[in-house]
Amino acid sequence: MPSVKIGAIDIEFPYEPYDCQKKYMESVIASLVQRQHAILESPTGTGKTLCLLCASLGWLEYSLAQQQLKQLEQPWDGRNDSAPPSCSSKFDAPLIIFSSRTHAQLNQAIQAFKNTAYSSHKIGVLGSRDQLCSLPEVINLETNSAKVYQCRLRVSTRTCEYYRNFDANREKLLDTMKTSKITDIEDLAKFGREHRYFFLCLISFRSY
Repeated sequence: MPSVKIGAIDIEFPYEPYDCQKKYMESVIASLVQRQHAILESPTGTGKTLCLLCASLGWLEYSLAQQQLKQLEQPWDGRNDSAPPSCSSKFDAPLIIFSSRTHAQLNQAIQAFKNTAYSSHKIGVLGSRDQLCSLPEVINLETNSAKVYQCRLRVSTRTCEYYRNFDANREKLLDTMKTSKITDIEDLAKFGREHRYFFLCLISFRSY
């Protein structure tokens, strides 16, 4: 894939980016490096989602590389039982949270993510009970607060058949998910209607 260098960061992009896309990614990188908030806009059809994803993930990889380099430079005298810095693979990776107003926009972002050079990064998709709960007695309630209360009550008292089924098979479901490449809400709905809300909570936490 083509690469564009912004400061010290190399950004992999699916194709040669246009000038407006480069400027957008420059603003994203500047915000991340300076740890500042940013309100960015660009005309419709200019690939804002793709630019935001590639710039953010490129910065993430750069940050991880810098952490690794810093760790390798730390002295190790070999007098303790812990592994030397070069043997450690655990870093404090920043967590990127991508939110959207609708599920359609979120799934569009996920499809864009799949087409980037960064698609090997772990992701977790969050959804509410409105989209994922399968229990009619809960999803047919009028208010969200009522749904949350009833869901938590049924889970704590183990009167939700879907939660009991999920709890008894969570590790098996997680293994199946790893081979099924479930990454968006539609994939999850197809995978398992009976326990998808609880399953989604599990894989989201495992993605951190």
